[in-house]
Amino acid sequence: MSGLPGTATFASVNYDIIYVNQPRAGDHAHIKWAGVNPANLAVNSDLMLLHPDGSEEVLIDTEHGAITDPFISFDGQWVYYSHFYDL
Repeated sequence: MSGLPGTATFASVNYDIIYVNQPRAGDHAHIKWAGVNPANLAVNSDLMLLHPDGSEEVLIDTEHGAITDPFISFDGQWVYYSHFYDL
């Protein structure tokens, strides 16, 4: 794909994407990254599913807990993740 210099070109995908939706703390606040310290999680981090049409679905809604480390199984049928129920 070609585009103008400095512009991004995106290809569409025909599969779902799993991700963790972490609440923003504002433009000037530091956020907690579990990759740096696994015990450092943000409360209310939900497991999400993004469909190819752009619609989103909440798979695991956490109110006082957090989801981290989503991993897709090799056959693409399962999602493994860590769920902290109360932070």
